[in-house]
Amino acid sequence: MAFGIAARIGLAALFLWAGIRKAGEPELFLQDIESYEILPYRWAWLMSIWLPYLEITAAAALLTTRKWAQSGALVLGGLLLAFLGAIISAWARGLTLSCGCFGVSSEPSNYPWLVARDLLLLGLTAFIFSTTLTKDTKRS
Repeated sequence: MAFGIAARIGLAALFLWAGIRKAGEPELFLQDIESYEILPYRWAWLMSIWLPYLEITAAAALLTTRKWAQSGALVLGGLLLAFLGAIISAWARGLTLSCGCFGVSSEPSNYPWLVARDLLLLGLTAFIFSTTLTKDTKRS
């Protein structure tokens, strides 16, 4: 139980920080999104505006009730799958870019680390989702 609470707080803090940094500099986040060469400009622009607030909202949900934590974990898990797809796509195409995960960085992406990190975070979201789901199911 203590690990579950620590996992929720830790993941929430990470995504709150990431979302706030990106929300504060949407034009720079837009440049990072465009560097992946996946989305047309209009979609990249929309992502640069609403994605940080989705991260902030889902992260905040982890800090509330079990039902909201389930939803927050589900949203963050979906985002992590999308991020993994974008990172693997950029890696496969040999792009050198800054991932934009936590705001602007001048360091080029270390793809093996990014994939491993996102897989670990995805596992954490699955853990949070499954433990909050199990607790709700037991009460029924």
